[in-house]
Amino acid sequence: MAADARKTLWIDLSRGYQLRCDGPALRVQAESGQSSWVPWHRLALLILEGRGEIGTDVLIMAARHGVRLRVMSAGQSVCDLEPAEPIVDPLDAQWDELLENPDWRRSWAAFRLRQTLWAVARAVGRPIRLDLALFLRQPGALAARIGLSPAAACDALRHLTASFKLDARCLLLDAGWSVARLRRPRPGPDLSGYLRRQFAYEALGLWRSTGIPDVPSRWHARHRERFLARGRSSIDGALRWLADITCLR
Repeated sequence: MAADARKTLWIDLSRGYQLRCDGPALRVQAESGQSSWVPWHRLALLILEGRGEIGTDVLIMAARHGVRLRVMSAGQSVCDLEPAEPIVDPLDAQWDELLENPDWRRSWAAFRLRQTLWAVARAVGRPIRLDLALFLRQPGALAARIGLSPAAACDALRHLTASFKLDARCLLLDAGWSVARLRRPRPGPDLSGYLRRQFAYEALGLWRSTGIPDVPSRWHARHRERFLARGRSSIDGALRWLADITCLR
């Protein structure tokens, strides 16, 4: 995004506004409880006025995204904070080392297959044969196996694509993935796609007992914490794989 497309956000903390980090966005919550979200990459300057509290996590994310901070009192600027050098993504070095390993593609494919077969068995609700699990990797085939309409299940999953993408993005940022990496895909394993596929299996497993929801987006909102928990577990597994393959080289 061009620099001139980034905006200034002015918040009067004395009016009861609370600022929180929410994945790739700054969450601004009014005293009434109503919230709005501003993507960090859309901000150039955050102006804070009035007495209030602000967490260090907000300051860190502002610095990480190159957002300047200005503190105002009685309409006068009392402090300007310029972001320091961008915080180095702690995974960058490991990632570069991974790409130097000629076996990373084979290793990633084996890891992803193991995770997929486990997720399929979980969705079915019982242990299954390896050959059957391999066949059921496709969402339509899995839906038919657990008694759902393949067409209706795949349509509902398509309606959840945007929600799954946002969940994956938030989880990867929380895990230390840099915004630059998410905005500019680089060579290597597609962790976002891996998470979205895990979410799809999780949804099908839930629908096995409840049926396909009429409004998938509302259903997802009610069950989002479950998807986030599944995503955190999946990320932990992927990061262990990354640590293993970079250490073994």
